Amino acid sequence: MFISDALGRRLARHCTKNNKIFIRNSFFFDGQEIGTLDYDGELVELKIPSLQDGESVAFEIKDSVYLPNYDLQGNVVSLADPSTKQVVESYRYSAFGVETIFDADGVIQATSRVNNPWRYAGNRVDSRTGLVHFTYRDYDPQLKRWIQPPK
Repeated sequence: MFISDALGRRLARHCTKNNKIFIRNSFFFDGQEIGTLDYDGELVELKIPSLQDGESVAFEIKDSVYLPNYDLQGNVVSLADPSTKQVVESYRYSAFGVETIFDADGVIQATSRVNNPWRYAGNRVDSRTGLVHFTYRDYDPQLKRWIQPPK
């Protein structure tokens, strides 16, 4: 479950354990969502935005840094290791955002091996639901439609 602000932006994901609610992840923003903190306040993910456009110049995911490459629609199409300059994971999308994930050898993967949450349109893809979060509402690539009306 998510905790949202009045605008509909996700602020936190909470879980229930032994009938107690606790915050699993907190999201933080710089106009757009740029990262998460875990239950203990430790950085889990950070998207470092560019100064010129909406794309990011780097992703930090669990203490590893990756360089994202984008297509013309703003989709993340691959992540490269900055030290080796080799692609560690790549992504392909249908016209409606259904994704296929590939490892460094081009083998199809069920999930992101590096836990990259930012993929389709450069937005967060929820690993549990497959929904793409566009700041104020979610998109379902399988249904090919938004699941909430616009705010």
